[in-house]
Amino acid sequence: MFRPMCHGAPDHAGRRIGTAHQTPLAFCVDTCTVWVMSLIAFEPHVVSVTEAAARGLPKLVREAEMGEDLVVERRGKAVAALISMQHLDEIRRLERDLQDSVLLLARLATDSGARTSLDGVIAHFGFDREVLEAELDEDLATDR
Repeated sequence: MFRPMCHGAPDHAGRRIGTAHQTPLAFCVDTCTVWVMSLIAFEPHVVSVTEAAARGLPKLVREAEMGEDLVVERRGKAVAALISMQHLDEIRRLERDLQDSVLLLARLATDSGARTSLDGVIAHFGFDREVLEAELDEDLATDR
């Protein structure tokens, strides 16, 4: 059964996951570790299409509601899965956390620390701040 750790919950060492007490890199490492360990711990009940049909959809749905994950196979190949909404919501949350972690890691890996001021960006594109502000004031005065 799928039992991932919750965001902000203590891990096996008693540290809190995803809190302000962690560095961004530590948060990413913990999030990725939780995600991978959750997938490793995933041990669904496997049935054939024939067996699933014989058991009936209402019974399979009841089992999923109770936390029993089910994988349906056709000729030995997984073709479908039946999971509870709670499990699906947790997978989606973990996916969002993983996406955030990837973005953060990419930022940490590529950030040189250099910052550009707004005036620098405006000048880079060939504009003048005073001219832009005057145009804005004129537009606001004429309701454009």
